[in-house]
Amino acid sequence: ADKLKPVHKSKPKWTFDYKIEDDKGVALNKRGSGTRRLVLLNFFRAQAEQKGKEANKGIVYAIEEPETSQHPDNQMLVMDALTELAGDDSRQVMITTHSPELLKKVADEFSAGTRFIQTDEDDSRDVVNGPAALPLAAKALKILSAQMFGAAEKVVLLEGKDDCFFLTHAAEVMKEAGEITRTLEEAQVALLPVGGCSGVREWVESERYKELGLSTYVFLDSDREAAGGVATPTEAFVASILDPLIVGKFTTQKREIENYINQDYVGIQYGDYDDAKTAIRTSSGLPKNQIMSHYWGMTTIDDIDNEIKDIIKQIIA
Repeated sequence: ADKLKPVHKSKPKWTFDYKIEDDKGVALNKRGSGTRRLVLLNFFRAQAEQKGKEANKGIVYAIEEPETSQHPDNQMLVMDALTELAGDDSRQVMITTHSPELLKKVADEFSAGTRFIQTDEDDSRDVVNGPAALPLAAKALKILSAQMFGAAEKVVLLEGKDDCFFLTHAAEVMKEAGEITRTLEEAQVALLPVGGCSGVREWVESERYKELGLSTYVFLDSDREAAGGVATPTEAFVASILDPLIVGKFTTQKREIENYINQDYVGIQYGDYDDAKTAIRTSSGLPKNQIMSHYWGMTTIDDIDNEIKDIIKQIIA
């Protein structure tokens, strides 16, 4: 025979049929696009983890808009999972998002890793790093400041999240003691950590704070190493701020916020101008980013200096 021709007497029959169901018996194809996207995302993640183990290599996850088609609760769960992955030294996570709220959720812990890419008038690209990217992203998406910061009427530019806790906890303790009637949140004051003193300086000098449309305050460590004498660079910078839109500007009288922690809680002695953060870290063994939450969290009304009380009263007035 020159050739062979297959002849089917009947249609082929599959020997099996299956579908994917959840624990309630609902088929995956009956679920919404958000659920199917989550399943697909976790399938690829599991596959990447398996290949990573087999090859003994690190993994880079690049995910575009993880919030797409997700209920707000699930958006937070997805970001929690990605944040946990990013905490592994052998894992790197990159996401793109149109949601400033999702970016804000991870910015406190991974502030150095946030990026906002904006197009300037000459069509060039400008990359803004850290927490400073958040309000710019919100503005680009036409999100008003009231939506960015809840119902905030004022904003305080700070160095980092420890400064946020420092002022927030002090205000809460003062309210409990009856010294003020509202906390910072109740007074509609938003706290915005912008990445160290240099971040605050950049926000002020570029007048970026004006884009928020809120009454603005500045609060910084003085970095003073001795009483009296010439002003520190930080103090000189704050003193040079003349814009009336910045309605309050403060530097600590002591070296930094850690110097305001009651020494009895730590069990060591340090002066107002000593490097308290290093001393406490050495004594306690706590990482730098846990010192304030641990020790300042013990603070009572008797521990709060009048200086700090006055600053908080001015901000919420």
